[in-house]
Amino acid sequence: MNTTPFTQGGQAFLNEAPTASCQFPDGSTMHREWMDGWAQRQVSERAHRSRSMDATNVQMTQE
Repeated sequence: MNTTPFTQGGQAFLNEAPTASCQFPDGSTMHREWMDGWAQRQVSERAHRSRSMDATNVQMTQE
């Protein structure tokens, strides 16, 4: 399967890999895309966790 650097970066975040694990050369377009994928996945996951926690808190207060 052929994946983009952006997708690889997002998957790296999910696998708890640090940004330093990016294999693309610093300053390259592919490095920037990988970092963008990692960062966007981080933001997405944090937002998802926040919404999940909010839903849990609402549910707990309604019980």
